[in-house]
Amino acid sequence: MKFDAKAQQPIREYAKDPANSLNQRNLGALYWSIIQETLGQIIRANKGGPEDFLKKEADFVNFGLVPEVLEDAEQISRQIREEGAAYPHIKIDCAADWLTTTYERIRENDRRELLENDIRLADRQKHRCEKEIAQLQQSRRETFMDELASTADASTADLIDSLEAIDELAMGIMRSRRSIAKGQFFSVQERRDLVARENKLRDMTGRYDALMTRIKIDEKKKELKSIAEQLTEQFTKFLETEDSVAKMEKEIQEIQLKQQNISLIEVEARLNTEIEYIRDLVLLCARRLKGTSIAILRPKEPFFTFKELQNCLDNIMQFDPKIFRNDRVNIFGKPSLLLIPGNGNALYDWKNNRFLVPLTPPGGNFMASIATAIIEYRLDVDEDKIMVTSYSKLPHLKKVRSILQIKGSLIKDYLTWMTSEARGYKLLPKETRQWFEHEIAPSKNDIYCPPELQQFNLTQEQFKQLFAEVEQRVGSQIDKADKSDLWRASILNYQQGKFERAWECIKAFIDKDSKHWFGLFNMGMIAMKVTRKTEAAKAFNDFCGINPQSWWTNIVRDHLRRMTMS
Repeated sequence: MKFDAKAQQPIREYAKDPANSLNQRNLGALYWSIIQETLGQIIRANKGGPEDFLKKEADFVNFGLVPEVLEDAEQISRQIREEGAAYPHIKIDCAADWLTTTYERIRENDRRELLENDIRLADRQKHRCEKEIAQLQQSRRETFMDELASTADASTADLIDSLEAIDELAMGIMRSRRSIAKGQFFSVQERRDLVARENKLRDMTGRYDALMTRIKIDEKKKELKSIAEQLTEQFTKFLETEDSVAKMEKEIQEIQLKQQNISLIEVEARLNTEIEYIRDLVLLCARRLKGTSIAILRPKEPFFTFKELQNCLDNIMQFDPKIFRNDRVNIFGKPSLLLIPGNGNALYDWKNNRFLVPLTPPGGNFMASIATAIIEYRLDVDEDKIMVTSYSKLPHLKKVRSILQIKGSLIKDYLTWMTSEARGYKLLPKETRQWFEHEIAPSKNDIYCPPELQQFNLTQEQFKQLFAEVEQRVGSQIDKADKSDLWRASILNYQQGKFERAWECIKAFIDKDSKHWFGLFNMGMIAMKVTRKTEAAKAFNDFCGINPQSWWTNIVRDHLRRMTMS
């Protein structure tokens, strides 16, 4: 990144006296001023979007890396990106991703993306209507054929075959009448054609009515009348959806025309508003800890790598597996995550349904930073206060009436749960630990299940399909099956109560990977289900031997004690 004289000044001043608070604030402000000024220049020049700048200066934009401040900036960049494969459980963005998406969204006036999504939904609705119409037509055909089979002649069969043509004619007339009602111009010839089609429909409908008089059973007449009413309803719904799609497509065309003339000043102003919103949240991250927000990474400061970030998320989902089991996920989806230059603990940005994670966590406590945002999210989606109400009943909170004080206590305990209790250090009071183990933790009496196989993350159809695919690959020759398929088959079979099959799969899995920690845990749990105490004890002891200090190890030792006593 090349800095002009104005930008070089705060860098030089900071280098002279890094401990000076004013120099720190000026260095912290440098990142945001460069981002805003540079993007503003690009927009005003009207020579395309900011992609080239964001790609060329990715280290500065994404991680606040400045060679004048950090001699090993390139090495740190490689270290941050190391093993940064796509994370499967939630979307992770860097600053360049966020700025690119924001710019594109502003250029499209936001409305286009929403309209395109609505069109996709409307097309699905039209498809459902067509499917429903076809089913109703088939049901009508079968009813007529069954009732008139004994008296049917060639003309009757032809009329039954023409019912769908009557439907198509009726629908075409409905479409034309709707167009006229909306003010669309019809020529004289077009109006004559419409009248002719209406006369033809009357004639064909008269023959249909005559056909109906030959139906002798009242229940069948009611059934056919109901089918006719449902068909009319579906025709109307289809045409309304069709009109809606046409209207939205027209609006998209208008947006495309307006985009060519959209004010560059407006684009810059809106982008600045979005940048300042995120900047203020990053400032808040530092201010909450009474610190100065500095987006430029400094020497000897701890920093998130993608690997560390993903490890923290994996650990949190391990000890709070129901994070995303809430109604908001069904509406807005899982939150995304934005890794951004700055310092302080992470927070939850409810406006954008996003975790905002500063690159530098306080004291290098990566887990505490992420956990802070997670518990904020947990509290935000707890709209009925179910979790807070349950927590407030703990003995040490019975006399506390302030909801803010209760939430503050819960946040503090949640961080202890994630950073210490999860590692096997019992720091929480007994009643509080029991609350977390009941309300937050995975079940102590169940196998470990990774997020991608948790049943609430899969629809019933997805679960069935996945189970069938895995079982087909594993087959009867378990010893020859792929290790990853054995792992999934053991969990999926267990979830369906097929414990013997789960035991066969987990045993074969451990034969291939005897040091797999959760594999040994699951082997012990499944062995207890199929009353193989010797195998369960061995698996649990091997488990403890690999990692003698963790929450899971404490649970395993409890199981071993109960097995010994029984």
